[in-house]
Amino acid sequence: NAGYYSRQPFLNAVFPNNANVVNTNLTNEKVLGFEAGYGYRDAKLNVNVNVYNTEWKDRYQRRNDTDVVNNLGGYYDFQGITEVHQGFELETRYKLFSHFKVTGMFSYGNWFYKGNSISNRFDQNGAAFAGGTVTTLYLDNVKVGNTAQVTAALGGVIDVTKNMSFDVNYNFNDKLYANINPSSFTSATNKGTLQLPSFDLIDAGVSYKWDLANSTESVKFRLNVNNLLDTVYIAESNTNIFADDFVSGT
Repeated sequence: NAGYYSRQPFLNAVFPNNANVVNTNLTNEKVLGFEAGYGYRDAKLNVNVNVYNTEWKDRYQRRNDTDVVNNLGGYYDFQGITEVHQGFELETRYKLFSHFKVTGMFSYGNWFYKGNSISNRFDQNGAAFAGGTVTTLYLDNVKVGNTAQVTAALGGVIDVTKNMSFDVNYNFNDKLYANINPSSFTSATNKGTLQLPSFDLIDAGVSYKWDLANSTESVKFRLNVNNLLDTVYIAESNTNIFADDFVSGT
C-alpha cells in the first residue's frame, strides 16, 4: 500500500498569534506513506505482519510555554517540521483449546524529526514575546515524543460459558519520549528528547452476551479494569529536563 496526502493546516497555523493576520508562510502539510503486510490464517492460528515508512512534511505545531515565571500562559508555534515514522508490527492469535485462545502483539518504531524548524514565541495575549521570537529549533534526528515506540502485549481469553468470557492482558511500553519543549532545542548541541522510564500494565475484564427471547438480537455487557495492579508510571512529559540538568532553586 502507498499513499500521498496533502492536507490544509489547522486554524492556529492560519492565524498563528490569534489575530486577524494570515500566516504569510502558510503551506499544506504533506504525508507520503508506504507499507507492506502479510497475513496468515488457519483453523487455529492468525498472524499479521506489517512494515511501514511514513514521512510527514510541513507540520505546524503549538506547545505551551513551560516557563511559568517569565511567560505564564504563553506558547510556542513552530512550523516546517518533518517527521519520519518507520516501524514493524506483529499481531497474532492462537486458539489453544476450543474455549481458550492466546493473543499477542509486538511493535517496534523509529520515529524522528528530519531537519530543523523555525519557532515563534508568544505571550498569553498572542503578542510576540519580549526579547525576540523567531528561533531555529535544531530537531534533526531528535526522537518524536508522546507515543511509546516499542510496545508488546500478551493476553488470554477463556470462554466460561457459551455467552460469558474472561480475559486478561499484559502490556509493555518502552522508548517513550517527552514532547518537544522548544526552549530545549535552540542549540545544535542539545541532548535530544528525554526518554521516560518503561512500564508494564495488566488489564482484565469479563464479557457477557444476553440473547433476547424469540430474537436473533442480543445485548452485550462488558466490565473492564485497566491497570489492575495499580502501577504508578509516567505517561508523558512536556519538558525535557534531564537528571543532570541544573534547575535554579533546586
